[in-house]
Amino acid sequence: MTERVRFTNTDDWRETRRLENSAAFLAPYIKPGMSVIDCGCGPGTITCDLAEAVFPGKVVGVDRSQEIVGRATGIARERGLTNVHFEHGDINKLRFADGTFEAALESSTLQYLPRPSRAVREIFRVLKPGGVFGARDRDYRGDLFGNPNAVVRAAWRMHYQSYKQVNGLDLTLGGRLRDLLHAAGFEELINTATYEDHGDQEGARWIAAFYTRNFDSNWYVSQILERGFATSELLEEWRQAWQAWGEDPRSFYSIARSEVVGWKPI
Repeated sequence: MTERVRFTNTDDWRETRRLENSAAFLAPYIKPGMSVIDCGCGPGTITCDLAEAVFPGKVVGVDRSQEIVGRATGIARERGLTNVHFEHGDINKLRFADGTFEAALESSTLQYLPRPSRAVREIFRVLKPGGVFGARDRDYRGDLFGNPNAVVRAAWRMHYQSYKQVNGLDLTLGGRLRDLLHAAGFEELINTATYEDHGDQEGARWIAAFYTRNFDSNWYVSQILERGFATSELLEEWRQAWQAWGEDPRSFYSIARSEVVGWKPI
């Protein structure tokens, strides 16, 4: 039975990601001795699991944040892993030669890119013929949302509409992952979906905090006000509605993620 993930604040979720809860769809195709690249590796918790799975094979984690790369390196050191390393880089323009890796992973990375198709083509390039790629991203349209009143529902819609315009994030990308992989040349595609469940009181409170955390960002609030998504009064009403929702014993939230596995032709 998979250990349940619990969140203590809205920033620690990346370090709870493991192979079993965030990349299990790729795990059956990962074998000892493989060379693997984790694109957008974050703090490297999945990457380190991959390193254990492929030992004595090698794993590289790439992330655009130098700070995160440092954190990932520390986690690998704490786990005593010698077959993984992390580096700062752009997954739209990887430094590796064509056909370097036998497997690749991205988990919740493409949705943050303005041109995800470019990154998928780059991953295709660095894979060896016959190499496998696993991709996993959000599609909020599939989320399960328990007990939202009209105010909370309006705040939820604004969150995703504003993120698209303010931050350039496409949190419906999961529904198009298969198309992206197909267009890049991947074959034998397998599509699945999973839910990240927040089904108890603690989970509901975490979701409420997650959806209101940007209300404390002066930059984000200024963008919301300037673009006409809300007024200051409405933002405060939304904050209070989310907080009340998080305390209601009927509330729950499940986050939908699409997963696709594909192979580079031999």
